[in-house]
Amino acid sequence: MNQLVTFQDMLPTVQWNEQLIQMVLQQIKKDFALQGYAIDGQTEDVPAFLTELLNQLRVFVNQDVHGLSNVLYRVDMSENQVAIALSDSDENAENVLLKLIIERELQKVNWRLKWASET
Repeated sequence: MNQLVTFQDMLPTVQWNEQLIQMVLQQIKKDFALQGYAIDGQTEDVPAFLTELLNQLRVFVNQDVHGLSNVLYRVDMSENQVAIALSDSDENAENVLLKLIIERELQKVNWRLKWASET
């Protein structure tokens, strides 16, 4: 699996590169860890990292809705936004959540890069 193709498929309007992918994955890892959910996979192994993240999201959906709420809060996504995305999609819940989380973390990374370049 080519990681750039995977990300490009998820968000085709983004010009992905290795550095941007790594920054987004590091942000995901940080936000999950701040809520007590360690994603142990190395961000350099993108397919393995995404598989581990999908597995954690599956656990949230099936067994730990409170944990999911906490992570969504940390990532800065509203439960209403998630509910709308889930109702509008034919995909399974963890795939929808993965895409939403990557989109939001990408926004955070882009803001950080923008502000860093302006200072």
